[in-house]
Amino acid sequence: MKIMRYILLMLVTAVTIGVAAQDNQSLADMHRNQVEQMREEQQAEQKAENRNTQRKLSPKNERNRLRSGNNMYKDEKYVDSENEYRRAIEFNPNSQIADYNLGNSLYRQDKHEEAAKSYLNALNSAENDDVKSQAYHNLGNVMMQQQQYDQAVEAYKNSLRLNPSDNETRYNLCLARKLLKEQEQEQQPEQQQDEQQQEEEQQQQQQQQ
Repeated sequence: MKIMRYILLMLVTAVTIGVAAQDNQSLADMHRNQVEQMREEQQAEQKAENRNTQRKLSPKNERNRLRSGNNMYKDEKYVDSENEYRRAIEFNPNSQIADYNLGNSLYRQDKHEEAAKSYLNALNSAENDDVKSQAYHNLGNVMMQQQQYDQAVEAYKNSLRLNPSDNETRYNLCLARKLLKEQEQEQQPEQQQDEQQQEEEQQQQQQQQ
């Protein structure tokens, strides 16, 4: 009987060990499956991100937006053309044409500060002298609207350096210089008055001392 009990005990122990081994194997398989599933999900996300990146950088998408924006600009739908040019920039943040055209749409809406930023962006990314010349010319127009005639003069001069045969820019430069001179003459009496007032205040302070 003792021998039978010993054999029965060993059988029960063996069964218990076998069940435990099966449980451990199940946990290992479950962990391995989870890791594999996570790897597959990461690969799928990476592929989707790559497709989105390729789609965003697609020259075709940029050209489509530019073409659509140009058509709307011709129809004087400047808000719509602005939106299309902004979408083109989303596809290609370094698009000098999109930045330049966006500046034109903003200028037509009297958004002069935003237009100036777009022209500067176009200048930073432009490699074509014609685009640079036009961007400087239009930047000068923005400065004229804001009565910043000194900056308008510099913009027109930069435009003429790139395209010396542009008579319109040359005319605008002469006009900007004329307006700048008048502005400086108007400011001189105010400056003299301020200086005189400062001198009188200094004299009063000295007398009080």
